[in-house]
Amino acid sequence: MGEHWANGEIVVRGEFDARRPGLLTYARVNGVPTLTGVVYALPLADSEAPPPFPFDRSHWHDHIGTVEDESLLLAHDAPHGPTGGLRLAVLHAWIWLDNPDGTFVTDNWALPYARLGLRAPAPAPGGAARALALVSGAMPYYISLADQVGSPSDGERERIAATIARHQALIATWWKLRSRNPEMSAGDVSALNGMWNAMWSELERSVSADVGGRLRRIWRP
Repeated sequence: MGEHWANGEIVVRGEFDARRPGLLTYARVNGVPTLTGVVYALPLADSEAPPPFPFDRSHWHDHIGTVEDESLLLAHDAPHGPTGGLRLAVLHAWIWLDNPDGTFVTDNWALPYARLGLRAPAPAPGGAARALALVSGAMPYYISLADQVGSPSDGERERIAATIARHQALIATWWKLRSRNPEMSAGDVSALNGMWNAMWSELERSVSADVGGRLRRIWRP
């Protein structure tokens, strides 16, 4: 979803105005911060519903945890039950970077391509995009996510980190050797999907069946 830059005054005011989003999203494209979209965020009580914008309320999702908790979710648009208190209702709109899955869909798998100056293929397979994210700095995130989702032992945690680091190096080498064409060929996408699947297959083999089963939620979300 990229970097989120918030205007706290607008967010806590709790008023929806399509012309004044509470957050802007950026991605570092070839190292340069680039505006990609807007985010509307409204603090709501259990009994309150977000406005029916742009078409219906299904495009909104809730955040109820800390920033750390909410940063490691497998799916940001998963519905929440009653919170017993305030929640933050959020709506993304990808205005300046097309989202292959739709303007108002929360996760945009074109971002890993854009960060490297590439145009995302249509469709933009998640496996290839996840592999590309390793080239632009996602390794610590994947290690943290595997730790939270998989609940590995200390030894398994070390093997997970080593495996991800090794495959990150392989994908980075592939990226350096690839032509500088901004268009992703079908062969490029297939190669990236294969490298992503190979990494997670190796991870599964290096841990217990229980941990591997939990990790599969990342490998095949």
